[in-house]
Amino acid sequence: MNNLPNKTFPYRNVMEILVERETMRQLQYFPRNIASNIEPIDAIAYALNHLSHLYATTQEGWVWHHKKAERSMADEISEKVRLGLNRARQKNKLFSTPIKDDREAEMALQALKVLLDHPDLSWHNLVNEVQNALQKNQSHSATFSVPNRRVSCQIG
Repeated sequence: MNNLPNKTFPYRNVMEILVERETMRQLQYFPRNIASNIEPIDAIAYALNHLSHLYATTQEGWVWHHKKAERSMADEISEKVRLGLNRARQKNKLFSTPIKDDREAEMALQALKVLLDHPDLSWHNLVNEVQNALQKNQSHSATFSVPNRRVSCQIG
């Protein structure tokens, strides 16, 4: 039985941003024709799988881990990214279906929380809460933004 409340838990792995940044930095030194044939995400995943994870749940924790990793793990990050880029150049992937990026969906959920004035909105209660809002506001229009889009809706 799942005893977790119906809400999202914000946590981030500090290593992700550092590895992404280092991967882009190193790719700049590859000849253009080689760099264009490398999937950076494969190199990033390789490096992340070979480095320690540094998760944070607060801004202060994120800053602390970020500084710590930049100070004491820069060489290790650089080496794992180098190995990841070399591996990505080989292009002999066993699996090829990319994982869906849920960040856009999470940002849309955040926009709906604001639009519906419902800070406890979650994927678990979304349909019921939207139905309730539609019934309460038979003739209401709203505009909100999600990444790369402006959405307007007329209800009623």
